[in-house]
Amino acid sequence: MKIGYARVSTEDQHVDLQLDALTRAGCQRCSARRSRGRTSTARITPDAGAAQSGDTVVVWKLDRLARSTRELLATVETIREAGATFRSVSEPWRTPLRMEGSSS
Repeated sequence: MKIGYARVSTEDQHVDLQLDALTRAGCQRCSARRSRGRTSTARITPDAGAAQSGDTVVVWKLDRLARSTRELLATVETIREAGATFRSVSEPWRTPLRMEGSSS
């Protein structure tokens, strides 16, 4: 299943554009969050807790998943540990599927 995740940072921003892109990308379920300040987005893992093996967590842009490269990598690792993969709609970046016989 494709699980979409949208995030905005300010009261002026709206998630509509993100949710439209996620729906067009084939997401069957989407969640949206508003984060304020320097809240660690890696700690509010976008449905990674709900992501299961074989699922794909999808975002519109990488900066919607995390505020820094460190947070991005930590969140993607959490998604990977759940057995799911990650994909960005706007950037050519996605996690590879696990290869058969892989130890990780």
